[in-house]
Amino acid sequence: MDPKLYSDYYKTDFGKEVLRIEVEYLHKELKNSKRVLSIGCGPALHEIIFANHHPEMEFFGLDISREMLFQAPKTPVNLDLIQCNAEQLCLKDNCIDMIYFIFSFEFIPDIEAALEEVKRVLVQNGKVIFMVSNIESWYIQNELSEAESYIRRKLNNLDSHYLQGVISKYLVVSSKELKLGIRGKEVFETDDPKWAALHVIKASK
Repeated sequence: MDPKLYSDYYKTDFGKEVLRIEVEYLHKELKNSKRVLSIGCGPALHEIIFANHHPEMEFFGLDISREMLFQAPKTPVNLDLIQCNAEQLCLKDNCIDMIYFIFSFEFIPDIEAALEEVKRVLVQNGKVIFMVSNIESWYIQNELSEAESYIRRKLNNLDSHYLQGVISKYLVVSSKELKLGIRGKEVFETDDPKWAALHVIKASK
């Protein structure tokens, strides 16, 4: 995806509402964490919000695209942005309390290598939040129907049930739920698989 288009998406009314729901959900999960890692952070819009709200915590945003990271607004001192791929995390062992993926895990070419790295850098009992595409939803189906859609061209793993199975080989999966209802340009709360664009899988080491 073009980095500027990605940033501009979150400036629209629709994108702002998506951002608000994603941030509100993840913000609750930050409790008791000291060091938090986002994998596939793009221009780090979520991470900047979290870092500004929690100056006592350390945040790391990783993305494979240098151009995406260059789109990030001015970052707080407690947020480090690093160009890195998910299969080879440039972090020490057992150093992160919480990791999250927002619509990025399913785009990773080798998810098993990525999960090995996730497990390596997580502290014992550290948690991971996977926010992945729900291919049954109207939004994802609509994106897949578009020939030039980024999702259609780049999505590597379409089945969240398969993803959960692979995740469970490396981590302890505690729950799975549906979030982020999208119908046209309307964004709303729902757990209806027809409209919920995301499966949220929670796991721990």
